Amino acid sequence: RVDANQSGSATLTEWTKLMYLIELGTWPDLDFDELTRAVKVMSDAAEKWHHAGGNWFRIFAAIDTDESGTLSYTELRNCIRTPFPGLRLTAAELPEKTIQGMWKKLDSEGEIEIPVSKFMSFIRKHGAVEPTIRMTEQSKRRRGLNKMRSELPEAPDRSNDELRAIIANLERGLNGYFASKGFHSNGSSEGNWSRFFRESDADGSGRLNYLEFANSLFRKLGKWLTIAQEDVRALWNLLDQDMSMEVTQREMMLAIYRLEVETWPEIDDVEIEKTITKLNASLKRRMNAEGNWYKAFNLVDTEGTGRLKFQDLRDLVRDTFRGLAINTKKLPDSILKAFWKRLDSDLSGDVTMATFMNFVRKHAGQKNSMHRLTEYSKKRRGIEDKKEDYDYTQEIAIAPTYDKETLAAVASRLTLAIHDWVVSCCLRVDSTNPNLWPRFIDEIEKERPSRVTFNELLKGLQKTLHVVSENNEDFSKDGDPRAPVSQAQIMAFWRETEKFCGGEVTSQGIDNAIYRLQLQTWPVLAVSELQRIVEAMNNAADKWHRSSGNWYKVFVACDSDGSGTLTCQELFDVVRKGYPSLSIPSRVISDEGLRGLWRAVDKNQTGLIDAKEFMSFMRLHGAQLSMHKLTAYSQRLRGMSPVVSHQPAVAAAPPRSREELQNLARRLVHELSKSFHKRRGTVLSDQDLWALFFKEADHKKNGRLTFFQLETHLKESLCRQSSKQAALASCSSTMPMSAGNSGGGADSQALTLAPHELAIVDPAEELVTRTLRHGDLLAIWHAIAGELGVTEVSANDWRVGLYRLELESWPDASDDDIMMVVRKISVQADKWYRAGGNWYKIFKLVQGANASDMIGHRDFFDIIRRPLPSLAMTEKQLSDRELKGLWKALDVDRSGDVDVPEFMCFMRRWEVKWGVSHSPKAAEGSIVHRARMQAAATESGKSARLTDEAMALLSRNVASLSDATLKEAYATWGLEWDGYITEWDFLQVVRELGGIGEDRLDDDGVHAAWCHMAGSSSGKVFKNALLMLGYA
Repeated sequence: RVDANQSGSATLTEWTKLMYLIELGTWPDLDFDELTRAVKVMSDAAEKWHHAGGNWFRIFAAIDTDESGTLSYTELRNCIRTPFPGLRLTAAELPEKTIQGMWKKLDSEGEIEIPVSKFMSFIRKHGAVEPTIRMTEQSKRRRGLNKMRSELPEAPDRSNDELRAIIANLERGLNGYFASKGFHSNGSSEGNWSRFFRESDADGSGRLNYLEFANSLFRKLGKWLTIAQEDVRALWNLLDQDMSMEVTQREMMLAIYRLEVETWPEIDDVEIEKTITKLNASLKRRMNAEGNWYKAFNLVDTEGTGRLKFQDLRDLVRDTFRGLAINTKKLPDSILKAFWKRLDSDLSGDVTMATFMNFVRKHAGQKNSMHRLTEYSKKRRGIEDKKEDYDYTQEIAIAPTYDKETLAAVASRLTLAIHDWVVSCCLRVDSTNPNLWPRFIDEIEKERPSRVTFNELLKGLQKTLHVVSENNEDFSKDGDPRAPVSQAQIMAFWRETEKFCGGEVTSQGIDNAIYRLQLQTWPVLAVSELQRIVEAMNNAADKWHRSSGNWYKVFVACDSDGSGTLTCQELFDVVRKGYPSLSIPSRVISDEGLRGLWRAVDKNQTGLIDAKEFMSFMRLHGAQLSMHKLTAYSQRLRGMSPVVSHQPAVAAAPPRSREELQNLARRLVHELSKSFHKRRGTVLSDQDLWALFFKEADHKKNGRLTFFQLETHLKESLCRQSSKQAALASCSSTMPMSAGNSGGGADSQALTLAPHELAIVDPAEELVTRTLRHGDLLAIWHAIAGELGVTEVSANDWRVGLYRLELESWPDASDDDIMMVVRKISVQADKWYRAGGNWYKIFKLVQGANASDMIGHRDFFDIIRRPLPSLAMTEKQLSDRELKGLWKALDVDRSGDVDVPEFMCFMRRWEVKWGVSHSPKAAEGSIVHRARMQAAATESGKSARLTDEAMALLSRNVASLSDATLKEAYATWGLEWDGYITEWDFLQVVRELGGIGEDRLDDDGVHAAWCHMAGSSSGKVFKNALLMLGYA
């Protein structure tokens, strides 16, 4: 790793940089919100001490003590921690881990020192939107900004997807407008927006206010637009992020660009390298400039600005005259956009030549560099090409499936082995942050820090830890915690770990997988038990800190490192330890109860919870303990009765079988879908259907509904009958009218109810929809909300609950059935689209116009059944029962949706099981083919496994042997006793000292016993290995 350029020597600079990168890799990774909070704290401190909040150049000047124009980590930390002229921030205000994580994000390229431009871009991206230069009140009045702000209508809520649709409509209007004026568009909207801004800026100030922007839009683009004034107001809210009532051209373009880039896909380093390889191949073919990225940059930087935009990159790739002429079939636009998204990491809209060169060289690898070693140089430096590793893909796919408890035990065994290895290396282990897996992975993989493949992990476990079982016996979760682990169990553990990682895993990925496995073995507590634990914690908080119901104060007490997040260990410590912790003994809250509490709090299984998650959970299960309670006087002033509750309690669930609940749920979804189709003329998915329904019913705008809100809105939407008609419908089900009296006889008169008679109706029989009654809806509510333990549900909770009710009635498909269905779908896809086995293409076909990278079961069923361009599979080709069984096996988490990794991993795993593999095959006669044949021959020539009977026989007969017995026997045989037994002597020891004849244990059995005892030893073992057979 030191000799990165393979020159055969290392300089002091290279060594220093390597040590720096190793330390930098151990620092935490912060998300966008954490970085924004850190920058906000620094800005407030700069405002306090220097009156420079928002003036980031002045802040940089304060940090850059040596006036070098660059910034190091030491300078940044000293500025934050030291007194005036520093920012004087304590560890409680800005923890050390936050500073390290912020620097890790700043120095993403590993440069040790960063320039002022990079610091400014980073801080402006994550900093406050407040401008450095503020207008005075007189300037605002002269420009009419205060009056404009007061007259500006309130901005309506628009999601990012809706804003993108508005911008797309405006861009179509710009294209039409400038086309009518004779301007040519090169496919980029940037030029049209620039021309529009210049035409709209009548006073030449370089700024537009809202009225200029809106009036110019509707005046110039009116006949091409299909948006309303409210949409333009919402868009202005996006453009004018600093609320100055004016925007510059740069602000407008940057806001539109960042909104667009947000939807672009993400790719990993492997795909980046593949893309660079394609670019490099085209460079070689068209310009004979293989690896010359400086020349590639200058191809599009015709004006010599030294900066590159996405349109320039696309011109470089697509242009057939001056560019590389790579079509969309070889390099799709989605990959090109993802490549640019990684390149423009600070979302500034353009990149410098240095950034472009560093990025490409970092990910290009030796094969895409213009500087290559000759075979003679490689031989002189002792560099040899690596042989291809064995492909374990098929073995991993067909490895046995173990339960979560066994996989958690395997993970614990591997972690314990790494701990023993770290201790044996005389390395320090921190109990709070042991950092075991990163150390181990860095040891076994020197070239790519913190990333390993399965081959590398298996070799490390075999050669470094010696933890893999020689006879491939499974590790028992109830056995010796330091027993070996079988290769099959390691494959199952790898399959669980790399489920969403694509063939390689990081140390963080392994830690997360182990945490999820352990978490799934922890108990699931009932709602009543959670409420009891919350009450016990509240009582202890009130006893020691006088903070009953103040969950934020409890959270701060738990957050020992002041990071703003809480780990499982921190929660356990604050509950168990003495003052200032809560000091709750195990007889009040058991360890199992604490584990169940953490499992309930950490629903997303990230291992960390923030203050919002903690407080929401505690308030949900401890509502009666809240510190915010109205007095009787306050309730009377607000018109609230302190005794009578405005919200009646939900009645108990009426008896309904699971089959009845499933039928009721299907009827409810069918009625609602039919109602929306009738009103809006469109067919919605279940997710959009319930999201729209909840949006209409949620008058409080909190995203959740109670049972009574749900029932009321269902009545308003689906039950169009009057109360009298509802009563008639209820009575008609129990009092049928005879045909003879239908014209006004006694029975007909009996059905004509008076108004006072209509009130005497069983509430459970009251119609909520045209076919569902109050009792039916109440039973469904208890089945969904009762399982969640909540009194309010969100649209997603309700949709998933109804889906799971329906899923229970679907069949469980066997392995053979699943394999058959997957094969049928692959054959049909190959028939119509030549896409057999191309599951990514099939997923995109199923996904259709949905841009969320998720598909639901109805989308999946539609693409199977509908005619072209779908797969058009009939009931005879693939029955509904088989299709439902496949989906039930595919949707493991029962969320109702699957994404690309879930779909492709599932389909490929079953494809491998029927013998189809997409991995490249070694050519017959090649080095890899001969190595595999030799490994197979070696495996077949291994000695037989030692049977249990033979082991028991050896255990009985060698139990009486001792060191003195062996020494005396060796003297009788004329041999020198040195404490070691060779393979040649072992047969004589068994036959003569053990008294085991060939009729009881033949020579092959003795050889198997030797292999079991000696393992990989070279020809001899110490005496203790023989004597320990007595304890086998």
